[in-house]
Amino acid sequence: TGVQTCALRSGEVHAQRALYHRARGEDPGPSVRAADEALRQALQALPDNAGALANRGMVQALLATFEGDHGRDPRPGAARAEALLRRALAANPAHAEAWYFLGEALGAQDPGADAPVQAFEKALVLAPERPEFHLGFGHFRRRQATRLLREGKDPGPALRRGLEQAQGLLALRPDWPDARLLRGALRALQGAPERDQAREDLARALATNPGFQREWGGLLQRLRSPP
Repeated sequence: TGVQTCALRSGEVHAQRALYHRARGEDPGPSVRAADEALRQALQALPDNAGALANRGMVQALLATFEGDHGRDPRPGAARAEALLRRALAANPAHAEAWYFLGEALGAQDPGADAPVQAFEKALVLAPERPEFHLGFGHFRRRQATRLLREGKDPGPALRRGLEQAQGLLALRPDWPDARLLRGALRALQGAPERDQAREDLARALATNPGFQREWGGLLQRLRSPP
C-alpha cells in the first residue's frame, strides 16, 4: 500500500543518514531508531522484503559497531542485526549488502571467529567493485588486531590483511581519505616502527576530511606527542 511504500522510503533515507553519521564518527543512534521504526512498519505488510530486512539489519549493525568502538557491549545489537540479515539472505541469497553487514554483525559479536570473514568475502565476491566493502573489511581487521593486542596475542596476521585492503584501495584512489585513515590506524597499531607513517596518514586524512576529527583526532594527538 501507499503507507507501506512511504514507510519503506522513509526507512531507506534514515538508514543512509545513519551510514553518514557512522562514517563521521558521530552517534548514529537517532537515525538508527527512526530507520528501524519506519522499516518495521513497512515489514508489517512486506514481511519477506529483502531490502527492508537488510536495511533494518544494517542500521542495527552500524549501531552495534559504534557501541563497540566506544567501549560498550555491541553484542545485543549485533545479535538483533544478525537475525534480520539472515532473514534478508533467506529471501535473497545474492544480496551483497546483507552479506557485508552480516560480516559487521558477526564481527561485533566475535571478531576472532571465521564466520565474519566468510560473510565479508561473500559480499566481495558478489560486489567486488564496492570500495566501501573493502574499507569495512579493513576496519574489521583493525578491530580484530586491537582485540588481539589487548589480549596479549599476536596481531600480525590481522594487521597485514588489513593493510592489504588499505593499500589496494589507495592504489586505485590515492587521495581517498577514508583509505588513508584506515592505513594510518593500522600503522599506529604496529607501534614505534610505523609511528611517523601513521601520523602522516592520519594528518592527511583529517586535513582532507575534518569530519574524522571527532573519532580520530585523539589518536593523531597521541601520535604527535613524544613517545
